[in-house]
Amino acid sequence: MNEIKSIKITILTPVHIGSGVKLKKGIDFFIKKDKFGVVDDKKILSIIGEDQIGIWVSAIDKGESILPYIEKRKPGYKLTDISKRVYPLTSTSGTKDAREMMHTPLGNPIIPGSSLKGAIRTALWDKYGDANIKLDDIINIWHGNISYKDKNLSKKIFGKNPNKDILRFLQITDAIFHNDNCGKVEVVNVLTLKNDGWKIKHFEEYAECISPESNADFRIKIAKDTLIKNINKNFIKNDNKTNSLQSISGLFSICNDYYKKMLDKEIEFFKQDIDLKNDEKLDKYLSILKELRNTAENLKNGCILRLGHGTGYRFMTGNKIDSENIKDDDFKQILKNIRKDWRGRYDDWLFIKSRKMTKNGMPLGFVKLTIYN
Repeated sequence: MNEIKSIKITILTPVHIGSGVKLKKGIDFFIKKDKFGVVDDKKILSIIGEDQIGIWVSAIDKGESILPYIEKRKPGYKLTDISKRVYPLTSTSGTKDAREMMHTPLGNPIIPGSSLKGAIRTALWDKYGDANIKLDDIINIWHGNISYKDKNLSKKIFGKNPNKDILRFLQITDAIFHNDNCGKVEVVNVLTLKNDGWKIKHFEEYAECISPESNADFRIKIAKDTLIKNINKNFIKNDNKTNSLQSISGLFSICNDYYKKMLDKEIEFFKQDIDLKNDEKLDKYLSILKELRNTAENLKNGCILRLGHGTGYRFMTGNKIDSENIKDDDFKQILKNIRKDWRGRYDDWLFIKSRKMTKNGMPLGFVKLTIYN
């Protein structure tokens, strides 16, 4: 009765699933030529000696690098001598910050099943979310204070509590990457709209990423027996939303349709600005989006998803609050609340006017899922 499939995931553009840890240059990571190494405490202590740990602590307190001292103790050291993992560095930057990627205890890059499920959830949200969202669906009033949340709308779509959430019957394992050269470090830029066109902001950060063309396997299970029992007991409704969980291939079709639609919207969004004095990275960005759209169009027995850091507002939400049933004044108040923009700096912008991408103009977070068993 249950459906279980083995899935191959292929990275299409760099993917960063963050651990929540920010790394500092010279303290948490080192750069040597075109390599990026994350500190291994034990290896460093084995070089400088545990009795010299005070020197290292002092350097950290001062925000200084321990590398000059390591060079004295071990001339000609390699980055692997002091790092728990070393990744190729696609480009360099003056930034001192880096985003750490999630890894298994053995050091393999990982995309959690929860991240994959979240991307699928977004596609279902778009398909079954009320196209005529009302203000009452997203407003929350507590002791006279107004905030805007999707809690009520989420209940309408997926179920009023976790026990009645239809996606509890969709079970996804983690995707763990074992192949060589599956990781690299990208410099992440922000493309933002200025008066004369789209420009790169004076902001950069390093991010550990899973490299394009890397592959991993994971499994998806639809617990149909439990799903049917819950339907029969009237714990959940037997409607179009639950019917979407009748097959993994059908679920993938919904996902592919959603991400094709969002790619179309993203490409269309930039057409109005294509003749401005844009940074050349915008052309690269749009070219890759069109390639991804073509991949999705010709994909059989699978789907594309977008997940992780840099996914962006449009792909995460499908622009759901843009409803004709919400008055203009209410809509402006929602945007002010969400953006914490009480001075009205962004009143003229319906949606966020920036995009994150790699230093060479590649969007982040696109993957391809293929059913192979």
